[in-house]
Amino acid sequence: MDRAFDDASLAADFRALFATATVGIAHVDVATRRFLSVNDAVCNMLGYDRAALLELTTDSVTHPDDVDLRDQLYRSVVDTGTATVEARLRTGSGRDIWVRVQSTLVTDADGMVRRTVNLLTDLTARRESERLIVEESERAHLALAAAQAGTWEYRYDPPEMIWSSEVFALYDRDPARGAPQEGEWAAMVHPDDVEEARRLGSVTETADQYAGAFRVRKRDGGWRWLASRARVIRDAAGKRARIVGINIDQTERLENETALTAAAARFRAAIDAMEGVLWTNDAAGRMMGEQPGWAKLTGQTRAEYEGFGWATAVHPDDSQPTIDAWNIAVASQNPFVFEHRVRRHDGAWRLFSIRAVPTFVAAGEISEWVGVHTDITDQRAADAALHDLNATLAERVGQATAERNAAWNNARDLMAVIGSDGIIRAANPAWTATLGWDIDEVVGRLHLDMNHPDDAPSSDAVLHDAQQAAVPNYECRVRHKDGGYRTISWLLASPDGEATFINGRDVTEERARASDLAAAQAQIHEMQKLESIGQLTGGVAHDFNNLLTPIIGSLDLLQRRGVGGEREARLIDGALTAADRAKTLVQRLLAFARRQQLQTRAVDLTALVDDMRDLIGRSIGPAITIVVDAHADLPPAQVDPAQLELALLNLALNARDAMEGDGQGGGGTLTIGLDAVMPGRETGLPQRRFVRLCVTDTGAGMDETTLRRAVEPFFSTKGIGKGTGLGLSMVHGLAAQSGGKLVIHSTPGEGTTATLWLPEADAAEPEDALPPAIEAALPAAEVILVVDDEDMVRVSTATMLADLGFAVIEAASAAEALALLNAGTAIDALVTDYLMPEVNGAELITAARALRPDLPALLVTGYADTDALDPGLARLGKPFRQAELAKAVAGVLG
Repeated sequence: MDRAFDDASLAADFRALFATATVGIAHVDVATRRFLSVNDAVCNMLGYDRAALLELTTDSVTHPDDVDLRDQLYRSVVDTGTATVEARLRTGSGRDIWVRVQSTLVTDADGMVRRTVNLLTDLTARRESERLIVEESERAHLALAAAQAGTWEYRYDPPEMIWSSEVFALYDRDPARGAPQEGEWAAMVHPDDVEEARRLGSVTETADQYAGAFRVRKRDGGWRWLASRARVIRDAAGKRARIVGINIDQTERLENETALTAAAARFRAAIDAMEGVLWTNDAAGRMMGEQPGWAKLTGQTRAEYEGFGWATAVHPDDSQPTIDAWNIAVASQNPFVFEHRVRRHDGAWRLFSIRAVPTFVAAGEISEWVGVHTDITDQRAADAALHDLNATLAERVGQATAERNAAWNNARDLMAVIGSDGIIRAANPAWTATLGWDIDEVVGRLHLDMNHPDDAPSSDAVLHDAQQAAVPNYECRVRHKDGGYRTISWLLASPDGEATFINGRDVTEERARASDLAAAQAQIHEMQKLESIGQLTGGVAHDFNNLLTPIIGSLDLLQRRGVGGEREARLIDGALTAADRAKTLVQRLLAFARRQQLQTRAVDLTALVDDMRDLIGRSIGPAITIVVDAHADLPPAQVDPAQLELALLNLALNARDAMEGDGQGGGGTLTIGLDAVMPGRETGLPQRRFVRLCVTDTGAGMDETTLRRAVEPFFSTKGIGKGTGLGLSMVHGLAAQSGGKLVIHSTPGEGTTATLWLPEADAAEPEDALPPAIEAALPAAEVILVVDDEDMVRVSTATMLADLGFAVIEAASAAEALALLNAGTAIDALVTDYLMPEVNGAELITAARALRPDLPALLVTGYADTDALDPGLARLGKPFRQAELAKAVAGVLG
């Protein structure tokens, strides 16, 4: 076919496609970014007619927040000839739309590149759908959180339990530990509820639904009630494939119901105690429904008392006055207070005091009346008898005075009368029992003399206020005769505006308990905060290790091969030094997060400190005196010696900085103390012997606020560029991961003591002998299978092994590795990453050895939360250099 005919045909075809395509097509000038031509789809998409759009540039229709994406598109298309980006455009009506722009450079006939062809696809509907899905997911999680509920799923083939984050919270379990196995889960359930909780398994063999409730243990030692609902999903054969369920926290509801039941019981008991009868009427006064109290009192049946039938039990002479008073109360919506006689079930007439109050709906209308009939027959008889005794007033006054004096003299509360001049006029014997003062020592004194000096001004103000109105619950400190102070809660009243009557109760112990509780709660909060920060830090450090592994490995290879000239060698050496510093930083992060791989053993701390004394001295300078106070016969401590040396150096450097900043010229004394003691219960450590390493300085000390934050990662008082803020964090993590604790005591102006508690070991172990040369230990022509889902890490590891003379096969997943083994591929050793999706490295090694029992294997990990792994499994921590990799491989190949 003729070439010219081909080009013309193609041009005609393109014009037809350009005009009719449903995807937007636009030519854009590269230099000016002006639209050169657009098809109908672009005009419809952007809401402009063609003439108007050809007057605009792409800048005119780009969303302001996506300008960087637009510039990135132009840079990429100029550099590579083609580029794609998803961004927002603004239409002529002001509406924002999402589009995918695929841009390609076009070469003109003269060979110059002046324009691009852009394909525009409208993604607005897809983006909106994605947004709605995200919002729906967020709403579902918020709804579960609001309902204190969580979802779970059990799969049968293979068996697997999946918990949502909310279920982990309901069980107070760290999600990093995963869902528990059946035995561990049963141990978390209340012993009385295990059978009910396990009923789910048996019920769902035949039924498709389950409902139950059981208690699980909370972190604080209490119990949480969980309501469980589950549905069975079966396969085509009717077998259980999955069980999907929800757990709902019912603790608060059940506690509220219990409290409500108790309150109702107390209310009924109170009514019974005053021999009252509780009843309810509707807004008009009709008695409706079950009224057990009224029925018991009168003997009336429900049919007899319902409506206004209750009035037939009222004495005929009192019936009409009762109705009249009742109608007035209903009309005025005021409480109904009255007295009348009621025929009891045994026919006797008794006098009752009635008090009823209305309850209202939101509109202000009466919903019902709640009333109490109280039998006052005997009370009225007593009143009559008292009336008859008025002639013997003097006798009754004497009796009342005697009763008052008995109450005054026998009361446990402090009582006193204070005149308007502030002088104590009278005091009861409780002052002697509570404060040690004789009555004669109290009466006649100015009340302010008895108060703590700091409380005297407020006490004087309260005494003045009491002359206007009663003052309850005022607290101040009052002097004890022994010189101490007691906290007293006072009630003050001045009925006549002159003398003030005060009643006080000693609440010293109660306030002390409240203070201790607040301090304990604050400590728990700090522990939870540090734990949360530690989890976050550990995750970041793990990802950073994966990034550092190919960096350090590649730089190490370049350095070993002597790539480039002297300048390149310096650059590589500098980059490798920086990467090693980053590695140290990650190790400190892992130390704080308790995730570093510790090589613990029994360590002689006295020898370790002696060996480090010169290094510490050079690090902190000659102006600071070092004193070592080590007890004789000090037992060894179970700890990683390398990490402990780093921790001790960090503590020494912190002490040096504190002494440099104390305003005394940078001199001082650094004391390192070593002993073995039982920790106090306040430390929270087990009650057994620990080895204690104390680093004490004579520096500036820390205030309470700084001390609380001292072990937080990246917190530093040294100023920008003078510290990472990870020193104490690393020491804290080392202590916690070693089974001990870091405790810091500090007082401003008096220095700081950092105490490192470490578990006592059985006996000190000798240092390992240096390994033989790695090159001599490497076998020749071995085939190694390298497995890692991170491409950069896998390629870096494979390159280092190949450089050592090994033949290397790579696999990006456990499935690929097992397929190679099943196919009979010749493999002499397996090197695998630990954290991989679906199947981790430890599980891969187990599966591989099921196929080849004697296969040497090395587990590589940048995250040390692998305590449950076989301790005999060979491991290599990320990041690593070629020599470290060679040593580890030589070890597994034997």
